[in-house]
Amino acid sequence: MEMGKAIFLKVGWQKSWRDDGLEMKVKEVRLLESIGQEMTQSITLKLFVDKLNNQIIDQLDMLCETKKGKHQLKIILLDRQNKMKLKMKSKAKTVQADGEFVSEVERLGIEYIIR
Repeated sequence: MEMGKAIFLKVGWQKSWRDDGLEMKVKEVRLLESIGQEMTQSITLKLFVDKLNNQIIDQLDMLCETKKGKHQLKIILLDRQNKMKLKMKSKAKTVQADGEFVSEVERLGIEYIIR
């Protein structure tokens, strides 16, 4: 373990051998950064139609090309003016939805959901 590193704990509860109470038992300890990648299945990007332009589309396309990976890419197109929502799932592109990818998505002003 290192100072400043986040960890993931998997714990269980069992009857205490000392009394009638319960005690927590640590079953697994891992670095959070590694477990996050394993548990992530997909990233959904929320794109607002009124904020889309060629520059954002090109930057997003380049990001997806440079950060290819195993996570499914989903997009929700939102049109606030016409109150419409279109959900899409890419069959051709998968991405590495890691901290670097998410930071770039945030820099572009795009909302996202990681599952």
